[in-house]
Amino acid sequence: MHWKFTAGSFDSERVRERKILVCSTERHIVRLIQVNLERQTHKVFTANTAADALAQALEHLPHLMILDELGTKAETDALIETLRQHSELDDMEICRLREASG
Repeated sequence: MHWKFTAGSFDSERVRERKILVCSTERHIVRLIQVNLERQTHKVFTANTAADALAQALEHLPHLMILDELGTKAETDALIETLRQHSELDDMEICRLREASG
């Protein structure tokens, strides 16, 4: 697998106005993260399905994807693999909040 994790590399104080894609089937989690990031002047895009996450990533070319579960573990893993097939997303970091079950 070709996952990039951003445990200590994302410094919101140092880097301003990053494009960030927040993805989760849990709309309240998306909204909570979105509001906090927008307060720090980041441009935030959101997705609630794997298909929408892929479309948003390709349209906006975010610096960072914050990825919560989007269906089963296999579906979320497939999304990550699909994202990695697009060279224009090579610099996008993925921070996975939790692995999906199933």
